[in-house]
Amino acid sequence: MAYERVGDLLDGIAARFADKDAFCIGSRRIGFDELRQASQELAKGLLAAGVRKGDRVAVWMGNCIEWPLVFYAAARMGAVLVPLSTRFKADEARYILEQCAASFIVLNDRFAGIDFVRLLDEVAPGLRSGGHCARLPALKAGICVATAGPLPAGLIGFEQLQAQGRAAPDATLAGAPALPQPGDPFLIQYTSGTTGFPKGAVLSQRNFARTGYEVGLRQQLTPDDRFFSPAPYFHVSGTMHALTAPLAHGCTVYSVEKYELEAVLQTISRNRCTAYHGFNFFKDYFAQRETFADRYDLSVLRRAWTTGTAVDMANIESLGIRVCNLYGLSETTGCSAMAVADDPETLRTRSVGRPLPGIEVCIQDRHRAGVRLAPGEEGEICIRGWNLMSGYFNKPEETAAAFDAQGWFHSGDLGSLDAQGYLRFLGRLKDIIRVGGENLSPLEVENLLRRHDKVAEACVVGVPDERLGEVCMAFVQLRPGNSAHEAEIVSFCRDHIAGYKVPRYVRFVDGFPMTGNNKIRRVEVKELARRSIGV
Repeated sequence: MAYERVGDLLDGIAARFADKDAFCIGSRRIGFDELRQASQELAKGLLAAGVRKGDRVAVWMGNCIEWPLVFYAAARMGAVLVPLSTRFKADEARYILEQCAASFIVLNDRFAGIDFVRLLDEVAPGLRSGGHCARLPALKAGICVATAGPLPAGLIGFEQLQAQGRAAPDATLAGAPALPQPGDPFLIQYTSGTTGFPKGAVLSQRNFARTGYEVGLRQQLTPDDRFFSPAPYFHVSGTMHALTAPLAHGCTVYSVEKYELEAVLQTISRNRCTAYHGFNFFKDYFAQRETFADRYDLSVLRRAWTTGTAVDMANIESLGIRVCNLYGLSETTGCSAMAVADDPETLRTRSVGRPLPGIEVCIQDRHRAGVRLAPGEEGEICIRGWNLMSGYFNKPEETAAAFDAQGWFHSGDLGSLDAQGYLRFLGRLKDIIRVGGENLSPLEVENLLRRHDKVAEACVVGVPDERLGEVCMAFVQLRPGNSAHEAEIVSFCRDHIAGYKVPRYVRFVDGFPMTGNNKIRRVEVKELARRSIGV
């Protein structure tokens, strides 16, 4: 059954599967009805702390049981969540808190060796001492999940807030003014900012409730599935594909507090997980398969969903796992199109499937506004339908530029549609390299390079060339303990792709500059490439 509000979604599932585990994260777990009750108590606690409908509440936490509690508590009382990456430095976090005018922030005291209380002091000096932070005038207080010791001074304790809510009558929540409506903002998902300042996509209650339901249907999830996702909850792949879609169909969701290959293998094997969503696990697993294959049982795992940008599909299929590609953006609540397990292998792995019900996708000419292209022709992927954001928070010019007069959202992605409506994603338009008049998506070359036994990660960019206009330069990070020569990488590429796609230059690096959402900062790689050839 589809729902229009996130809180109603949880209530409906909890009524059917009250005693069943909803989330198992690390060594901790919480049942569906327990989640329903605890999120209601936390919602009352947030009201007592001064959070009101429409207030932006930032969440700066790693994967933990408290994350879904905050997620569903905010949904009940109309607060607007603003996830912050745990990889953010102080300046990155401050920019988002300032841009969205956050009133409260929920944070871990420590996570993955990072002292987030110290970071908060750097982001908002004076906040913990009760003073006014001039840079963040809207920020009133911090709420802390204390795991590494006593509650830090000047912060509200998460457990204290829950206790307050537990003591308050249910009428506190029922009587709150203007309870959330389906079209109300629920979450602001900031884009990665690979080429500039991040923009916050404003997503509604309906966006999440309906997308979660439709995604789970397309995944053919049932209450018998045991769903694993290592996705960080601060990313749209976490908030949608881990916190919402599996729950909408009564699945138990397993996760890890911090992504480590062996922890993932242990969790999938021990809990006999049947379905998986994520990006890095299979690539890492096949790089070390000889080490782990006999120690962990993946035989029950039968379906997996990924973007297909970083894995060798044939390897995964050899395990008896049906791989399904999907396509989504923050602006589309994490999913617009998805293949299904019943699709033929070529469609599941070489396309990103067909649009979700009620979502329209077309391919428009990049150079002629409003001109739709025929099946098979390559152009910009444009999307229209109920899963779209209402706009970028407090950025009217950027919002206007993202939509055309017919309501199509222009994704900035290159793609094509076949005659049956299956969508192919071919890369970001701004990253397209034009070699001697031929358009080349760096994604194609990067995916090939990742198939090389010695390659851990790759980034391909265009650099100027007098004869061809542009040629490819590949930056390659090798797996630990490996060495390679430029000629070896070039020869590998020549065996698999057309000559104009083969990198003219190869540079080996120890790592890449990353965004807070763990994407390569291409703009910095491009600058490095130009400098390396003296441009």
